[in-house]
Amino acid sequence: MGCWGFGLFQSDSDLDLIGEIDGIAQAHLPSDSSLQYPENRDAVRDALDGGALSQILPHFSNSPPATVYTIVMAMQLGCKISDEQRKTLGKQVKKGMFYDVAQQQVERAVKEYPNDGTPWEFNSVGLLDTMSLKGAGVTDEQLDKFMVSGDTNELGLGQK
Repeated sequence: MGCWGFGLFQSDSDLDLIGEIDGIAQAHLPSDSSLQYPENRDAVRDALDGGALSQILPHFSNSPPATVYTIVMAMQLGCKISDEQRKTLGKQVKKGMFYDVAQQQVERAVKEYPNDGTPWEFNSVGLLDTMSLKGAGVTDEQLDKFMVSGDTNELGLGQK
């Protein structure tokens, strides 16, 4: 079980959990659709907006991390989330034993998510990109600040 950062989607356990969520979500989505890797983002977003998100979430009522990741993946697609789902997200991220950076990413989204169909970018950096950025001299602190703020200037690239 590896971890390459302290943000969302930055550990093997996160990715395993997301795979489990996707397995349950697929029963509520158009055939051959995936919440994790949607080929037709619009169709998945429409299904989630049409009630599938409300049908998926009860499966994870006893798992704050799964609840958080389900809503986060919906936000990445630009789904409209209810006020109750937004409140749930804010509460559950505090119960889910998330690292500070991941919690800050979610808290920012809870406050700033436009809820108008615009996909939200959580700015999490994958393993290969993390390795490349660190090879370019980007520090862990700079990566963390970027993931929370979304400001690429935090990475300090081009400032040498």
